[in-house]
Amino acid sequence: MTEKAFVPHGFCLLADQPQPLGSYGHLWEIVDVRMGVSTDWDLHVALEMDGHSANVIFPNVVSYRAHDEREMLEYWGARAHEGVGVGSLYSVSESAYKSEIQAGGVTGLSFPLTHFLLAGNNICVEVLSTNPPEVRNNTASVAAPHVRRRRVLAASGSGKGGAAPLLRMFD
Repeated sequence: MTEKAFVPHGFCLLADQPQPLGSYGHLWEIVDVRMGVSTDWDLHVALEMDGHSANVIFPNVVSYRAHDEREMLEYWGARAHEGVGVGSLYSVSESAYKSEIQAGGVTGLSFPLTHFLLAGNNICVEVLSTNPPEVRNNTASVAAPHVRRRRVLAASGSGKGGAAPLLRMFD
């Protein structure tokens, strides 16, 4: 007998979204993901779209990971089934990722964790944090938006308790 996969649920678009708003088939490019001493252990995600740029900063990160958006079909199906619109930044009340981290660590038991999902055009970043992210919409336009497909080399990390590799993307 096979065990049924855990389907994520409880999707909610956050009120604070990178501007301008993306739409189905036209989302932000995630062009950089950083966490470490240089960011004071906050997770910084840089976004670009149509000459605009934004940054999403996640404080108090317990864990994060990045995926090709095609690897998250169960998320998109669940979001659509719940009638939640397309956007860039969501909270997800229940997921296998959140359950796994809460079951295996001290932080997940001591503090309430929120599962955030930052949906990009080519990759998505999932974050477990004790606080909501801050969105900084940059007023200056970027010279040329990233339009090339990126290959992801390193795509996961954990908070202050362990190594936190950067997500490195190469053309």
